[in-house]
Amino acid sequence: TSNMPPLQKYVLEPVSTGDFDKATIEKLFTVLETVLDVVVGEDTFQATLRTKLEESFGYYVSTLINGSGKDLWILMSAHKGVWTNNGTIMVLARFHSVRSLQDLAAWQVAQRVSKNNLEKLLIPKTVKSCVARFIQTLDQSEEYKKKKL
Repeated sequence: TSNMPPLQKYVLEPVSTGDFDKATIEKLFTVLETVLDVVVGEDTFQATLRTKLEESFGYYVSTLINGSGKDLWILMSAHKGVWTNNGTIMVLARFHSVRSLQDLAAWQVAQRVSKNNLEKLLIPKTVKSCVARFIQTLDQSEEYKKKKL
């Protein structure tokens, strides 16, 4: 795999988490993020996601994927194993594209810097405003996750 970051990224938001514990949800998100970063195309994505979930959890997981623009609604249910009690989870994967090298740089900085430290960075104002926008998007996603978890 390449070390170059993707020019597009999905930010995951749990919509419905059923009776899952935090560790299971985090493991599920890790699988989702990995598949979203490397797979293009809905048919390939769904098959790859099922395979990776089965490898990670050890049993068959059915998936239903519906697109809304470039965003994806992902519904997953297990047929056996730990997901038997309210064993359905729904996740919204919001699409964020990077349109320029400036956006790519800003996205990378935003993932590593807090809003409080942004003013201390010695970067151009145009990049700084872009970083601030990405930090806000990431913060909103994290707040949403905390509410749902």
